[in-house]
Amino acid sequence: MKMIDEVHARKGKIKAFTSYCGGLPSPAAANNLLAYKFSWNPAGALRSGKNPAVYKFLGETIHVDGFSEIMATLTKIGFFDAANHPLMEDTNRPTHKGFLDELLNNISTTNTDFDIEASDGYDDELIARLLKFGHCKDTEIAVKTVKTIKFLGLYEETQIPTGCSSPFDVICQRMEQRMAYGHNEQDMVLLHHEVEVEYPDGQPTEKHQATLLEFGKVENGRSTTAMALTVAIATDERSDQASATGNLHSSIGDLGVVRHQAD
Repeated sequence: MKMIDEVHARKGKIKAFTSYCGGLPSPAAANNLLAYKFSWNPAGALRSGKNPAVYKFLGETIHVDGFSEIMATLTKIGFFDAANHPLMEDTNRPTHKGFLDELLNNISTTNTDFDIEASDGYDDELIARLLKFGHCKDTEIAVKTVKTIKFLGLYEETQIPTGCSSPFDVICQRMEQRMAYGHNEQDMVLLHHEVEVEYPDGQPTEKHQATLLEFGKVENGRSTTAMALTVAIATDERSDQASATGNLHSSIGDLGVVRHQAD
């Protein structure tokens, strides 16, 4: 609001407002294949991350696909299907590897370019399947996806817990286990605003920026996440915060400013 108020005081017009924000692991904690971790149940973040985004910026409509290529491949395999799976209704629970084979339909890969018998076996078999089924565009993404499958334990001969009834339940349970923050690891919240301003009388266009970078705290063996410090506002402050947020949105709307928010 300070930047916007200063623009108004100088009779300026806001041409564009761009806001980037995200809750991420700190660089030191981004130490897995997906460079991401969860401090809560992954389901909500996965559902929102899967959705594509459309926004308008400087008169141009921008389309952004949901998920990275690796996560998109896991989606094509079927791991984000929230419907109950018949195998989960059996009293004899499947293993993670058996369930992965079921999702991939156990189709033979003998006609691929991979020599499964002469290689590491199952890794190359998975790569071959992903390429054959068209789940990946190229070998590099297929290799990274298989490494992610191994990292998450989705190919292990371990029994799937009884609490899982769908493929989505399975991947959420594995991510919650394998992608949780360690005891002394920190998360990070990054918020960056850019305001592009036009002034009357031929004055040059200006770009104003503001950045918030907050890391989680570890004190006396106890961790407080950056998400808690910046988002989990105390109850008696929430009404004031909501009012300030509403004023910001109202000001932007009145000025006809294009808003772009990307996680």
